[in-house]
Amino acid sequence: MSDEEHCPGVNSEQAGQSSACDGCPNKGLCSSGELRNEEALLELCEISTKLSSIKNIVIIMSGKGGVGKSTISSQLARYVAKSNPDLNIGLLDVDICGPSIPRAMGVMDAEIFNSASGWSPVYVEDNLAVMSCGFLIPTLDEAVIWRGPKKNLIIKQFLVDVDWGELDYLFIDTPPGTSDEHISLVNYLKICENLRGCILVTTPQEIAQMDVRKQMDFCYRVKLRILGIVENMASFKCPNCQNLSYIFKRTKNTTQELLRELETPIIGRIPLDPLVGKVTDEGKTIFDDEDLNEENETVKAFQVVWKNVRGLIEDGELVEVIEEELVEDEEEEVEDEEVEGEEVEGEEVEGEKVEGEKGEGKNVEGKEIEDEIKEPFENDSVKGNGDSEKRVDKEQTMDDQDSERFDSERDEQKVL
Repeated sequence: MSDEEHCPGVNSEQAGQSSACDGCPNKGLCSSGELRNEEALLELCEISTKLSSIKNIVIIMSGKGGVGKSTISSQLARYVAKSNPDLNIGLLDVDICGPSIPRAMGVMDAEIFNSASGWSPVYVEDNLAVMSCGFLIPTLDEAVIWRGPKKNLIIKQFLVDVDWGELDYLFIDTPPGTSDEHISLVNYLKICENLRGCILVTTPQEIAQMDVRKQMDFCYRVKLRILGIVENMASFKCPNCQNLSYIFKRTKNTTQELLRELETPIIGRIPLDPLVGKVTDEGKTIFDDEDLNEENETVKAFQVVWKNVRGLIEDGELVEVIEEELVEDEEEEVEDEEVEGEEVEGEEVEGEKVEGEKGEGKNVEGKEIEDEIKEPFENDSVKGNGDSEKRVDKEQTMDDQDSERFDSERDEQKVL
């Protein structure tokens, strides 16, 4: 292998300019000379050292807004902390412009304190710590109008200055898109060996998954491992009749097609549960509800997500494979929604009229209604009855009178 095929290194004069740099996502960064700056390298090493007390870092992303990414982040962190009291969990919110984690975790009025070891995170539970930009602004209703450099600075501070202590898992909630926050976060963590990858959150419909494809492309470009996809709001079960329905319709080109094309596993499906939205707004969690047990669909869904995330990180494989059900479910719904009155093969629909055959219909026995309509008509017109014949004679007499009147008027005009 020639020397040209090897990375020249960030300190080389050929950094970002060698043929080996073609296709590298960091080509522009290397060619700018920024990484040749000793101070920049020291910053990356400082971040890596500061986060070395964290065993596993997992980024939660989505190219689309409104798919429930922060809800998944907050409830997943709560579930892991609740079900594994021996694990220490951290949740970092780097959604600078729309920090929703403080409300979701019920710590909107909390304050952070700066000590000799750095910023102290807010503890929701004994084993669950939270840090968010929302703690640094006066109110959550105040708009954060920051440009890229200031966003980069605050993200760097979160990574360097927060005193997390010993953590088993740090979940990082990001804003939608592939912009400043994502680029800065990935660049700052690129030499951290404890960065395990990211989870992508989506909803079933195609309009959301269009943006998820862009997020996946971003991950491939920056060489960020994708652990899997979580499909949120996947289904809805009526609490009264227990009927399962799909609020966000799937198409053949959505999740399963996406998974086959990009070889990314789906690690869980979270149902659309009104209780989750309610407790998230209240800053609580469904996992504290004593009436809910592991048989609850939402609890089971989060359990599956956590098992798969942990299995992929620790053993490199899924613990529970999510079966394909998307296309089959949709086809069954279509079959159930047959047009009323349509005749099923081998069966007859009683008392209903089926349109589409010569503008007529069919009765219970399948005979054409035309015969039944035709018979009374023939009794009146062909066979005749008294009223009908009198009406015809009267009309004929009136026509004769009009004709005679017309002839008389014409003769008078000739005389004149």
